[in-house]
Amino acid sequence: MQQTMNKQKKLAMILRAPKNQLAKLVGKVNQITYLNQQFVRFLAPQMAKHCQLANYENDRLVVLIDHANWAMQFRFLIPELLKQLAKEEAFKGIKAIEYKVRLKTVTPPEKKRQISKLSSQTIQLIKSTANSMTDKNLKKALMKLAKEK
Repeated sequence: MQQTMNKQKKLAMILRAPKNQLAKLVGKVNQITYLNQQFVRFLAPQMAKHCQLANYENDRLVVLIDHANWAMQFRFLIPELLKQLAKEEAFKGIKAIEYKVRLKTVTPPEKKRQISKLSSQTIQLIKSTANSMTDKNLKKALMKLAKEK
């Protein structure tokens, strides 16, 4: 327990250190997370599901959109969004909104292996091969194989 607290204190000290790259990165992530929460308020709920604020630098926002169809619709919202965001303190100075399509990665479901049944002829062949083995481990493994199927 004490070790965990010491590690947490050390991490906190590292993050607070001046000119610390990790601290800057964490700060940037926190800023973008906050701005994303504010940004999606200006989008229709259906559109907000497909958009994510990716960066805010200088006078432009970068928005990632998960499909080209949504990106096309988003493109037409940009002029109005710029007007609305200009009224918000967090987005003062925004002059441009850039968008990029980043498709969501979908992992295919794992295929279950179909175990085919061994024919009785194959089982007999495995047993006969096992009986002719001198290596006890190999013989045991072949007999187990013949029994499982």
